Amino acid sequence: MVAAWVVALNMVGVFTTAALAVGAGIGGGAMFVALYVLGLQLDAHHAIPLSKVTVFGVAIAANIINVRRRHPSTNRRSMIDYETSLALEPMIVMGVTAGVICNVLFPNWLVLMPLVVLLGYTGYKSYQKGMEVLKKERAADEADRQDELLLQEVLGEDYDDDNNNNNNNNN
Repeated sequence: MVAAWVVALNMVGVFTTAALAVGAGIGGGAMFVALYVLGLQLDAHHAIPLSKVTVFGVAIAANIINVRRRHPSTNRRSMIDYETSLALEPMIVMGVTAGVICNVLFPNWLVLMPLVVLLGYTGYKSYQKGMEVLKKERAADEADRQDELLLQEVLGEDYDDDNNNNNNNNN
């Protein structure tokens, strides 16, 4: 039996993960499975269906929030792309059906192993993409700093006075 404080702490983790998943536009199912297996000490046969229910609840909440929102570039379109959702839904249902059958037939380790590999791979790819974006941002910041130094060198004291006045007016 898991202690009540562990369950409470795990639920805080699930809520935080759900909030981050909605903000990122992903389901978060693999992260929920990890929280349920590690935090609540459930086996994969129970953690995966609980994760699916959690993702479903998060999706309903996100849909309720986003159903009235409009697209940022044009007010004529909804924020939700219903055509894409309809095109993807049959494949999602087939995948879920296959996953449920595998969850029933396979032992616990064989259910968790592909999840661990997939989560590790996606985590690695996300890390690589994040580092790539960070390098681009740092290069852009360095270029901006070099431009500032060049302007300061060319314009001298006049540029410093104008720049300080603009910064004081913005604050």
